[in-house]
Amino acid sequence: MRRSRALVALLAALALLAPVGAAASTRTPAPAGSTTAPGVRPAPPKPPVVPPSAPPSAKPFIPTYVQHVKTRDRVVFLTIDDGVFQDPAFLALAKRQHLRFTVFLTNSMAGGKRAAYFKALQRAGAVIEDHTLTHPWLTRVSASERRRQICQAAQDDKLVFGRRAQLLRPPYGDHNAAVMAAAKACGMHAVVGWDAVMPKSGQLQTWFGKPVLHPGDIVLMHFLPGMTGQVQRLEALLAAQHLRLDLLENYL
Repeated sequence: MRRSRALVALLAALALLAPVGAAASTRTPAPAGSTTAPGVRPAPPKPPVVPPSAPPSAKPFIPTYVQHVKTRDRVVFLTIDDGVFQDPAFLALAKRQHLRFTVFLTNSMAGGKRAAYFKALQRAGAVIEDHTLTHPWLTRVSASERRRQICQAAQDDKLVFGRRAQLLRPPYGDHNAAVMAAAKACGMHAVVGWDAVMPKSGQLQTWFGKPVLHPGDIVLMHFLPGMTGQVQRLEALLAAQHLRLDLLENYL
């Protein structure tokens, strides 16, 4: 009787242990060499560490306000500011002649659908550079607003046009030591002015007081009605003086 009772107790104990054993047998074995316990999912792999991005400009900052480029090449640099007026005739001219020029673009004037015009100019050969977000006098705003106007404009250029601006033209040519420091902090390569102006009508105006261009001159124009005629007059003047247009970015 004692043996039969002991046998029944043993069988009952085995019955209780059976589900545990059965459950254990369904666990997926860990792969060879794994330190993960059987039945425990391994942790997902960590994402790769992204290295810090390179500085916005690989060139060192030019600490002086650039109004003329020293060069022996017979080149002149056309720069066009703002972006208020979008002339289809000028776009056609730029495409037809593969003009080389720099656009100092004010971002608030080129948002939304208006950006398409400047993308087309970019495809034709123009380079988009920084002319701030909203065209303020940079010496009259706070330090934080000054940096926002420059840094955010450059970043917006990267998002819209695929290239971060590296040259800054402060609106109205308004600059001082604080503007230069902000431009450097924002990753600019240079702060650029001009030494010649092609007005809407009339002759070229230069710092020298004569309608004569010299190698390395930087010509200022604006996106305004009549700009196509201005560019054509400039081209005629360049041809007469055996000069040619080239990109400012190639010489700075």
